[in-house]
Amino acid sequence: MVDTIRNFLMAFIPLFVAFDCIGIIPIFITFTEGLEDEKRRRVTKRAIITAGAIGVA
Repeated sequence: MVDTIRNFLMAFIPLFVAFDCIGIIPIFITFTEGLEDEKRRRVTKRAIITAGAIGVA
């Protein structure tokens, strides 16, 4: 159950980043603290790309 909730929230991190870049930092760190460095980088890149696309749109 915890994994399901965590995966659900991880899917929405890029959207959270797009709305409040500074305010989301503690939440992002909390959700990604258990991830390997490579996975954390992938989540970060995806969040940046999504935020950039939303910002341009």
